[in-house]
Amino acid sequence: MPSHIDNDSLRPRRQVKVRDSEEIYEAMMTPFQGDETLGDAVLDLETGRVIYSPVKEGWWDEEVDEALADGTITEEDIALAEQMFNNPATRSRYLRIPEGESWWSSQDLTGFLETVDDPKLHDRLARSIHGAGTFGRFKDVLYQAGRDWLDRWYGYQAEIHEARVKEWLQSENTELLLDPDRKKSLRS
Repeated sequence: MPSHIDNDSLRPRRQVKVRDSEEIYEAMMTPFQGDETLGDAVLDLETGRVIYSPVKEGWWDEEVDEALADGTITEEDIALAEQMFNNPATRSRYLRIPEGESWWSSQDLTGFLETVDDPKLHDRLARSIHGAGTFGRFKDVLYQAGRDWLDRWYGYQAEIHEARVKEWLQSENTELLLDPDRKKSLRS
């Protein structure tokens, strides 16, 4: 008989089916892309869709009134936020998507660099990841190296992004189920 019982193992595991985890990852990184007008990102566990609510949880009544008055939000936004944040019957249907880490993108570049076995390309990529314009230079070097290298980069990125989404969902006791038809629909 185990002396320690893991309470998380006693909680029922939820599942969410999505077409592609990239939409969730993009929502995690939105604050770093300079678009704060989208508001809080929330994952609808029933539909697998990402919803952006311009009404933020915990807003004061005065803030909501001001946003309504200046047209930043609508009555529909308020109704959706009420459903997502305040209604006990529906609140468990939604998971707030956390902000990712600002250093993830740089970590992706250096992680991919470790997979490059061509010494000349490795050297060119290593030089490309310093200073302003890093991501553009990095992709330019890959483009010059050939489509296969760009495809490897995009595949690597997709795997890393999916792993980060899965890690977050696991911390929320939720399993990510990818739509088996997603590859077919992504190719069309």
